[in-house]
Amino acid sequence: MFAAAGLLMCLLIAAMVSRGLTEAVTGSAGPSPAAYDHVPASPYNRNTLGIGIACAVSGLVFYGYLGLYPTFLREELGFTAAEAAFGASMGGLGAMMALPAGWLGDRLNQPRLLAFAFAATGVTSYFMYQVATSPSAQYVLSFLIGTFASGFLFTNCATAMQRAVRPEQVGRGPGCSSSRTTSPRPSPDCCSPAWSASSAGAAPVSGSSPSSPSWASPASPSSAPRPWSYRTGPGDPPSRRRVSPGRPGAAGGHASGGRKAVRLRHVRPEEPGYRRRRYGRGFRYLDVDGRPLRDPEALDRIRELVIPPAWEDVWICTRANGHLQAVGTDAAGRRQYLYHPLFRERQERAKHDHVLDVAEALPRIRAAAELHLGERGLTRNRVLATAVRLLDLGFFRIGGERYAELYETYGLTTLLREHTSCRRDEITFDYPAKHGAQQVHAVADPVTCEAVRALRRRRGGGERLLAYYRRPRWYDVTGPELNDYLREVGGLEVTAKDFRTWHATVLAAVALAVSRLAGDGGTVARRRAVTRAVREVAEYLGNTPAVARSSYINPRVIELYEEDVTVADALGELGEHAEFGVPATQGPVERAVLRMLRRAGEAG
Repeated sequence: MFAAAGLLMCLLIAAMVSRGLTEAVTGSAGPSPAAYDHVPASPYNRNTLGIGIACAVSGLVFYGYLGLYPTFLREELGFTAAEAAFGASMGGLGAMMALPAGWLGDRLNQPRLLAFAFAATGVTSYFMYQVATSPSAQYVLSFLIGTFASGFLFTNCATAMQRAVRPEQVGRGPGCSSSRTTSPRPSPDCCSPAWSASSAGAAPVSGSSPSSPSWASPASPSSAPRPWSYRTGPGDPPSRRRVSPGRPGAAGGHASGGRKAVRLRHVRPEEPGYRRRRYGRGFRYLDVDGRPLRDPEALDRIRELVIPPAWEDVWICTRANGHLQAVGTDAAGRRQYLYHPLFRERQERAKHDHVLDVAEALPRIRAAAELHLGERGLTRNRVLATAVRLLDLGFFRIGGERYAELYETYGLTTLLREHTSCRRDEITFDYPAKHGAQQVHAVADPVTCEAVRALRRRRGGGERLLAYYRRPRWYDVTGPELNDYLREVGGLEVTAKDFRTWHATVLAAVALAVSRLAGDGGTVARRRAVTRAVREVAEYLGNTPAVARSSYINPRVIELYEEDVTVADALGELGEHAEFGVPATQGPVERAVLRMLRRAGEAG
């Protein structure tokens, strides 16, 4: 029966245990991504001695319990043979807690976890042999002794022993090794990001598109710290940019001649991490135990993060391959997040792939909006269709309730009636946008203008421009509600930012195609053309050029332009069959950009 149960557990573990519970790194085998200069060179040190004693003590406790516990139950407590056997088997069941115990050991302070396990074993043993007499109490205590003495102590003593010596010494028997291994110790950067030369000097990117801070812009590829991407936003981090060159000789850098695959590890800021404290005119860093951090590799990595000096309550990931590298609170009280460059790059690539799916759904979304704009009265569908039309024609941000209330800055869903004016078939929007920048938009579209006039002249419904009537009251349009409508008519997840991202990509593709037809193909001319195109897109979006390039324009457009691939052949159809007020970039040119990017994705 026990053999069958063991086989069943093996099958369940193989089927259900996620690989994410391990520290496996794809690619060539190697040690975990830690620095080992702080570990004594000799395998015989006070760490290995102390852990060896702990292993011996825990072994005596557990195997003494296994041998004598059934006898104790029968002779001292008068249990039957079946009850004594069941009590002993509960200890084996508790030993199966080794998996969560090892998981905790990887994430918590392991010395403290071992101390807790020894204390818990002692307390459990006292109650087991001095207090409890009933079978049910003994079964519970037997399970706990197996959990603490075997699951926690054995597992964490073994891994702590491995961490107490350098990688090349793991697996050596004490005194039994004929010679030391002669293989060189792996570079401390063996699990650092696989750096790419193509993006040297790129600045960090904000997920919510604020302007890039001056502290984040490296001066040159050779001297600047590696950029780490950051995101601004309230609440927990959710769950993008290409990375810069690594140091020569680091694994995955250029000296090795290739990229080393890195398996990112999902981490949370609630886990133990390094802390930053002000010290004189600078900062000092504390380890998970609150002591000054002295690991040179960890300190180098922290400096490369370029954490803004204004951040308070800073948490720093202890792992070089953590998807989230640092968290802090800025001067405005908002939580900020620094992500691993590879995580940001993958997120950015996935975002632009999704935007291409949205672009394919745009004709369907536009047709539904046009149909709903024909409804009578200020119905929900008509007002939401008006918002979609404005997103499509005016490149608006969607807006946030919090920004409108606290900072009096507005987006599409928070615009007030006073921010608009209508003249003939043209609507003018004049309002303070994000960061207090005054924005002026002009949208020429007869149908939309008619709807906006009705919204401005309505009786009731507050000062917000976008509101619809559903008996018995008026409802303001919110960002989530607009996104829900886009999902309904588009048949996939669509957000207002997807519109801005797609239009920015199309505008950049057209600008680069025009420059290719108008100028020479020299390197300097291409760089100037890219700079000019990005600046034009930024003006349309109301962003800085840095944010427009990093957060909105699909990077493949610029990469393809550098390879002399553009939509120049489609420029002859620019504006062909376009209706009044509809941007000339819609229609054939949009389809040409979509085909170009799809082909590039398939080829890449």
